[in-house]
Amino acid sequence: MNEAQEALVVENQRLVYYVAHRFRRRAEAVGVEFDDLVATGMIGLCKAARVYDSSRSKFVTFAVRCIENEMRMLLRKARRIPQTTPITMSRERDESDHRESAWFRCEADLSGVEWRDFSRRLSEREQSLLALAWAGYTQKDIARRLGISQSYVSRMLGRLERRWNQSLQPMKRKGG
Repeated sequence: MNEAQEALVVENQRLVYYVAHRFRRRAEAVGVEFDDLVATGMIGLCKAARVYDSSRSKFVTFAVRCIENEMRMLLRKARRIPQTTPITMSRERDESDHRESAWFRCEADLSGVEWRDFSRRLSEREQSLLALAWAGYTQKDIARRLGISQSYVSRMLGRLERRWNQSLQPMKRKGG
């Protein structure tokens, strides 16, 4: 950054704290500390100073949007980090096959009562999707086979993983 950009950052540091206070509750809800929120906001402020064009808008207006965007990205990332047990399956296939489908993060027993109860509640399409994922197919391959988009496969897998985690919640409470 040049001297003018550095001056913009120094003069507008309070903006970061202002925006961080607005995002504080959302951050706490997903386990992000206030200091991390501020640090991320500072990155947004620096980015704003680097690309600011004075002919388009006021710096403060532009900087607040950049700071908010950085904080939103941080909160989205924090939400994506699995805080519950992922859907897990064991495979007898060679692990070198179809490495891209490693969204199954660990191993478990498919004969478990919980899994059978869960899988009975799934639609045929959901069962097919999980079977293909378990067999090691990539999301792109699954999409091609089922005639849907890869992004829809990704959303369905995420939805199924959340449902699986929710089905485990009562069992964790009983056992612990």
